[in-house]
Amino acid sequence: ALSNRDSVTTTGGHTQRPAPTTSPVATATSTTSIRLTWRSVGDDSLSGTPSSYTVKRSTSTITEGNFAAATTVTPPSAVAAGTIVTLDVTSLSAGTTYYFAIKTTDDASQVSAISNVASCATMSAASGSSKAAKVTIMALGRR
Repeated sequence: ALSNRDSVTTTGGHTQRPAPTTSPVATATSTTSIRLTWRSVGDDSLSGTPSSYTVKRSTSTITEGNFAAATTVTPPSAVAAGTIVTLDVTSLSAGTTYYFAIKTTDDASQVSAISNVASCATMSAASGSSKAAKVTIMALGRR
């Protein structure tokens, strides 16, 4: 029988894939950098330590459909669920809005759904100021 459960049993004994990240926040730190922070999810939904993160950036909104085509950002090492993760994304263009999304992978190669999308503009070269950071919540279908 089919169900609405968001889990799969694999040969590694995992019954749940990592939960999607729901808390990314992007904040401009200069004309060419943005700090991305989020709370780590776990290896099995919201517990444990995942194997890795895939972080993507784009100058247009990121969806499940275009996630793979977005630019990959070198992610930090994975940390235990609930830990705050900080990533400084550099070499960006001044006064440009960037969108960021994250997927988390566990040691059984199960991948989370796409995170909520965070967006932020780098500081303008002329003014040295930043537009307010914001988190864009996107309605994404979950299986």
